[in-house]
Amino acid sequence: GEASPANLVGEGKLSSFSSTSQMRVRGMPFTLRMSQMSGSITLESPVTGKMKLKPNPMTGTGLGMYDASGNKVAKIRSGGGFGDKQLEIYVPGDGMFIEVVLLSFMTAKMLNKIVGDAVGEAVSSVVTA
Repeated sequence: GEASPANLVGEGKLSSFSSTSQMRVRGMPFTLRMSQMSGSITLESPVTGKMKLKPNPMTGTGLGMYDASGNKVAKIRSGGGFGDKQLEIYVPGDGMFIEVVLLSFMTAKMLNKIVGDAVGEAVSSVVTA
């Protein structure tokens, strides 16, 4: 059906100028904060508490979500087919928890792209200057 504010599940505001994104799932606010130094992203929400999203430390690829104790809560990995991605969640959670995790992963991918593009533009402007 047609998307309307009444059946909107999640929304977020991304900015290439701010490292913090304000998000909402079913009216519940949460934030994603990107560290420019490490590239890791901190998720804070009432249903997840404080979590970190960061690439696999061994390979530098993929994206994992870790709780405050450093336990892996979820990860996105390549699926069988080309371009396939699988979200794996390792802790029990309700629908709201899963929606926050999913929206966080999607946003983290976009934030990384925005930051990567911004860095790329800065580098190319230095090269061409």
